[in-house]
Amino acid sequence: MTPQVVVLAAVFFGSLGAVLVAQHYATRAQRAVGRRMRVVVEGAPESGIAPRASAAGVYLPGVAAHFRRTPYFQHVGDKLGAAGVPLRAVEFVALCGMLAAATFVSVVFLTHRVPPAALWAAGGFAAPHFVLNMVAERRRQMLETQLSDTLIMVSSAMQAGFGFLQGIQMAADQMPQPIAPELQRVVRLVQLGMPLEQALNQMGARVQSYDFDLMIASTNTQLAMGGNLIRLYRTITETIQERLRIRGEIKATTAEGRLSAMVLILLPVGMLGILMLMKPDYAQTMLFTPTGQALLKMAGGLQLVGVLVIRKILNLDL
Repeated sequence: MTPQVVVLAAVFFGSLGAVLVAQHYATRAQRAVGRRMRVVVEGAPESGIAPRASAAGVYLPGVAAHFRRTPYFQHVGDKLGAAGVPLRAVEFVALCGMLAAATFVSVVFLTHRVPPAALWAAGGFAAPHFVLNMVAERRRQMLETQLSDTLIMVSSAMQAGFGFLQGIQMAADQMPQPIAPELQRVVRLVQLGMPLEQALNQMGARVQSYDFDLMIASTNTQLAMGGNLIRLYRTITETIQERLRIRGEIKATTAEGRLSAMVLILLPVGMLGILMLMKPDYAQTMLFTPTGQALLKMAGGLQLVGVLVIRKILNLDL
């Protein structure tokens, strides 16, 4: 690596660290208020959320306010809420940017070439988004699995003479993660003065699930117009359980296709490893010559296309 690149990297990271440290001491009071509000709304212990309350959106309020209105940051914020990650969109994007910068500097240091470093930096920026989508999807599936038991518990509480909000509180006390914090948040928001319909709509916006949207829309209609909410919840529970049964059958049916995709992904890597052990000359020709590198790039691109096609075929949304 050239001395100029080292100096630029040192100046960049040093300036970034100085700005973050200065903003940390300048916004201590604001972060303390945010921690106390989160304790009130979510019921989280203050000692457990103190490290997570330090946010790029708090350190750089002007920059955060400017970017928060863009569709990209709104989408990232929705995904963070769906994944249950206690970060703001500006925080998450700042972490992705720092990961991309660190990847860029590392690849330039190793290869002394800017174009591949830029590609690796783009991958470093996109990798956390991919992981975030996976976490959000897994959490959504867990919430949908727990929703039917929650509705049964709420309807049983109402049948025993409790109110709707009391039934939600009882379900929040007895249900496991991750649905218990969502129900607890609804109860606390209503206790702080927010209308029940708005609190339920906020939960639906965080979860981003069709089953939750169905339950929330039906609940708001029944509470506004009147009706038998217990019978409605039983009908919704039967619908959700039937959807879960069909999903399980589809997952079992497509298991062979997913296994084939994994084999197709790992087989070339395994064959390359075996080739490096048995015929090192062939492997070196493939890895260290322009023709071999071009073939590897083409094969990797075709394999990526194949993985995306298989994933699209096996991804059935119900």
